[in-house]
Amino acid sequence: MSLPDKSPVNAAELFSAATRAAADILASSTGVDALEHLADTACRLVGARYAAIGVANADGTGLDEFVVSGMSDEAKLLLPDKPKGIGLLGFLINRQTPLRLDDISAHPSSVGFPPNHPPMKSFLGVPLCHGGVCLGSLYLTEKEGGFSEQDEILVDALRLQLCVGIRNLQM
Repeated sequence: MSLPDKSPVNAAELFSAATRAAADILASSTGVDALEHLADTACRLVGARYAAIGVANADGTGLDEFVVSGMSDEAKLLLPDKPKGIGLLGFLINRQTPLRLDDISAHPSSVGFPPNHPPMKSFLGVPLCHGGVCLGSLYLTEKEGGFSEQDEILVDALRLQLCVGIRNLQM
């Protein structure tokens, strides 16, 4: 898949981001650390304020793990619990294609945010599937001007590294 000519990210930058992501997986002391690095990379790649990676449980009915990029440790502590995979996050577990929204709250599967959650509106959700099995999802939010097809293409370039990161966590 090639990037459109109007892309602000050239092939060398994309290759560099993918290579750094692979190196982060190898250098991380835990699977969660690797996923945090990957979420950070995805955030920077598309210009999102927040990113998260949800790891699907074995039966695909919810999330076993959830890592976040873009929130301070203090802000994370104010949230009640890690998401379990209901609402829009659960909807993505059973999806094979990305989902772009200008307003998260307008989607029929949206159930809102818990207390102390930062406001979020624009959204790009990318299922992380490999070999017909959904391992989890990447969630990106709060990009000025919203997310584009080009952002989907950029994130797709990291999909394999994201799947490897999830498999490493599961092992």
